Amino acid sequence: MAKKTNVPLKRRRRSELNVKLIAIIAAVLFVVTIGIVFAVIGSHKKENNPSVADNQNNETTAEPTTEEETTTKVPTVEVDLMMIGDMLMHEGVVKSGLMDDGTYNFDHLYTNIAKDISSADIKIVNQETILGGSDFAYTGYPTFNSPWALGDAEVKAGFNIILHATNHTLDKGLKGVENCLSFWKTYHPDTPVLGINETEEDYENIYVYEKEGFNIAFLNYTYGTNGIPIPDSKPYIVNMLDKDKITADVTKAKQLADMVIVLPHWGTEYVYTPDSNQNYWTQLFLSLGVDVVIGTHPHVLEPVEVVSDTKGHEMLVYYSLGNFVSNQDQKPRMIGGMAKMTLVKDETGCYVKNYNLTPVITQKLFGQKAITTYKLSDYTESLASGNAIRNDSGCYDFSLSYCQTLVKQILGDDYDEIDRILTAGLTDGYKHFSDDGTIISTIDSQGRTLVKTFSNDFLTCITVLTDPDGNELGRTVRSFSDNSSTIITTDSKGQKLVKKFSNNMLNMEAVLTDAAGKELARLTKVFSADGKDITSTVVYGK
Repeated sequence: MAKKTNVPLKRRRRSELNVKLIAIIAAVLFVVTIGIVFAVIGSHKKENNPSVADNQNNETTAEPTTEEETTTKVPTVEVDLMMIGDMLMHEGVVKSGLMDDGTYNFDHLYTNIAKDISSADIKIVNQETILGGSDFAYTGYPTFNSPWALGDAEVKAGFNIILHATNHTLDKGLKGVENCLSFWKTYHPDTPVLGINETEEDYENIYVYEKEGFNIAFLNYTYGTNGIPIPDSKPYIVNMLDKDKITADVTKAKQLADMVIVLPHWGTEYVYTPDSNQNYWTQLFLSLGVDVVIGTHPHVLEPVEVVSDTKGHEMLVYYSLGNFVSNQDQKPRMIGGMAKMTLVKDETGCYVKNYNLTPVITQKLFGQKAITTYKLSDYTESLASGNAIRNDSGCYDFSLSYCQTLVKQILGDDYDEIDRILTAGLTDGYKHFSDDGTIISTIDSQGRTLVKTFSNDFLTCITVLTDPDGNELGRTVRSFSDNSSTIITTDSKGQKLVKKFSNNMLNMEAVLTDAAGKELARLTKVFSADGKDITSTVVYGK
């Protein structure tokens, strides 16, 4: 997925430069001769009496001088951030790292995203399972324990923030967490580990990343620990989603940093849309002034959106990145995502300049122990046909097109940059309108041109995107019925999306077909009368 450039997130905490005006006022000194001293004995003269000054023929009053106003330009600092989703270490994934000598190596998990990691300043991994070490057997579902070698591989790959607040944090009890903390402290003491705490002081501390004076705070919490109680002896061992705790942490973080990012482990497993709890916490984060939220736990992708409050503050939310790697046995759980964004601090304030989500695919191999992850953009039909997921029940039809269709359905038009531009428009540039309004053209800062041409009394719109050299990048033809109850969009690949609204716009059915007319996906939505509740059903293929 290409970057979204110049996303208009609300810029907050705008910087103001105050310049003090310093006036140097010269005092007027009066020189009195010895011969007239007797005339003023016993009297009191005000030193700055203007009448006296005016009568001194050879004296002039010094003009106040003002120092030139100076302004110090705030340098622009950009921070590139990337994050991957759940490292769900089932036994199959653990075995993929077992070497002939009995040791473990997990470098292969990150081979295909090495460039994405190296190009970012902040690299975050959600370490779903506890690194309890060899004191416990290496186990998968339902109570996980993973080798320390996994942490070594994460650091070697370049990850510099590790998240440990998950529902599996206490799978091996207090000892498992203590072993995990000991590993990080002993072997990678400079790597920030969030969500679990050795001391109460650690529990109260806020991690702040700093680059050239740009400070970004990170907070990590989990909704629960699978019913395993938090030890009474160390109630601070794991960060929980708690309103009072979060309010205090965010308040403190806003004092320490320019931007605040919350990384919650939340939501409902295997559901493609945010649940009521995610919505509750989202609104709380928004009310507290959080800038970005990146969620994990559902093991499938969920949408990305920008939410705002009545004051105009905007917050970017990734509801779920899904799995980065797992050995689960359902097609949607093979598909996850990498969050990417550029954070900026300049003279106008601090904001999200651009963001995107890059889909990734877990590859399980037939007859082999190897498991790795590819970006969807690098995935092929040949790889898909060799993915061992096809051996699992109901997964025989796993394919590249399935992955592409599911991602597009979950992420919508924002999945593909060209598709997004064709449907939503360019994010910057100047619009030019024809006299009758039938042609709208926009040229953005990258030299791309978007032209929308309306005809048939504005019931038909042809949208064409071209590069700076005039080469066509994509086009769509959108047709509206007289009452807008039917909208048909056809892209340059021949794919057609038909949306039909009924029941006073409370029902919607969308059908996506390929160029040959084969149905790729069908989506139905039912809206409540007040628009607050939406029920969605998605069916892929026929």
